[in-house]
Amino acid sequence: MYPGTLLAKTFDPSRRSWYKEAQNNPGLITLSSPYLDIGGAGYIVTISTTIFDESPNNPGSAVSGDKLCSSCNVSPDGGSLYLTRVSFLFFFDSSAGTHTEADPIAAVMGIDVTLQYLYKLLVDTLPVCLEKNIRCFIMDNKGYLVAHPHMVEPIHKAPVEQQHITPRYVEVSISNDLLYQSEFVQKLQCNSYLNGTIQRYYSFNTSFQGLLSNKHNSEHCILYKMTGISGTNAFVGIVNETCDTITEFCPCSMSDRICLNCNRMEQAECECPCECDLRLDPCSGDLVKDEDKNPACPGQEEDDTLPNYPRA
Repeated sequence: MYPGTLLAKTFDPSRRSWYKEAQNNPGLITLSSPYLDIGGAGYIVTISTTIFDESPNNPGSAVSGDKLCSSCNVSPDGGSLYLTRVSFLFFFDSSAGTHTEADPIAAVMGIDVTLQYLYKLLVDTLPVCLEKNIRCFIMDNKGYLVAHPHMVEPIHKAPVEQQHITPRYVEVSISNDLLYQSEFVQKLQCNSYLNGTIQRYYSFNTSFQGLLSNKHNSEHCILYKMTGISGTNAFVGIVNETCDTITEFCPCSMSDRICLNCNRMEQAECECPCECDLRLDPCSGDLVKDEDKNPACPGQEEDDTLPNYPRA
């Protein structure tokens, strides 16, 4: 670790969320959602990637951080936005070789940057983000925000950790619209046997090619463009909002993570990530038929904090 830091003997980096996300996305640069640095640096984002075993026939891919944007062209145009595909933060040097998911992973490498610095990179790369009525954000492949204006505003009182795109005070209008683009996002659920719950969550397609924009958005005063950040698990979005109030909402429990309707889950219905109790047959002790079809959730990480949705 650089710089040198004293760590508790119980510290196991392989159980941290940034480590597991890199393992789950081999060959991609993964960006974590912000969390408080134990060393006192404030809110930080970990950028991590896998390192593969080298062989004479497969020398590996080098990661370079000296290029911020390979193709950026963003500008307001008559109330709409135009955005070409962005290659942001890092890119792979394809001339150094390639790997597949089947190749053995030797290690996971990570670097921490402060949330404020990451947001500065975003607005420096896309200056349109600073224009009137325009805001930009980065989110990961589960819909959790990596960088957003209200995360760096000093007057904002909401927690920074584990902020999802769905709550009303974030980007609820975009969330409702994205659910109609099933090739890009899926609502999924899995069984967490560790705490006896069914976890509902979002999965965004990191292989999606192209540009997303308004498709079924009832808030006509909110226009957006979104695209994948090439070579990463993240997406960048630009929003043009000209209205003072928003009528759309996404059902979220204000006191806990319990889903408001555990008997129904539809692709086009917006809801915050939530959980329901696993139901057991009182006679056999087995899971009821429908819930037995869900896959098991992956193991929980050490720093896996649950989302907190404060009152607006």
